[in-house]
Amino acid sequence: MAVLLKFVSEGDNIPDAISLVEYLNEWIQILKPSSDRHTSALPWKIPSSWQLLFGSGLPPALF
Repeated sequence: MAVLLKFVSEGDNIPDAISLVEYLNEWIQILKPSSDRHTSALPWKIPSSWQLLFGSGLPPALF
């Protein structure tokens, strides 16, 4: 059994999640690195629910 922990601050922790999954991928090779230099190093997909992590934007009519 293995446990991965990362202490983070409150707020936007998306970069912390990406760095943790990249570390995990180096260890257990979930995805092989792409040989194409024009693409990102690893093609992680961010969940669509993270788009509204801090709520929707303010309506312009308020101003």
